[in-house]
Amino acid sequence: MSMLPTQTAIITGGAKRIGGAITRALAADAYEQLGYQMESATARNAFLQGAAELRNGPPKLANFASAAPDVIRALPLDMFFD
Repeated sequence: MSMLPTQTAIITGGAKRIGGAITRALAADAYEQLGYQMESATARNAFLQGAAELRNGPPKLANFASAAPDVIRALPLDMFFD
């Protein structure tokens, strides 16, 4: 039995509101099944990434150091605001 997007939204909303492990697991299972059913690679990846984040938390991003002060001073003003 496949879930409708509306049913998934209800489960996911409960996961955000309640924050319980069981609710997050149900939402992750629903996202995973929806991901497996998607024909579009973009939609499939979005659902599977959502399921992974519900199970494991958001991915850890690399900590990038900011640019050195001399590099910032050397930037033209139009590039600085880009």
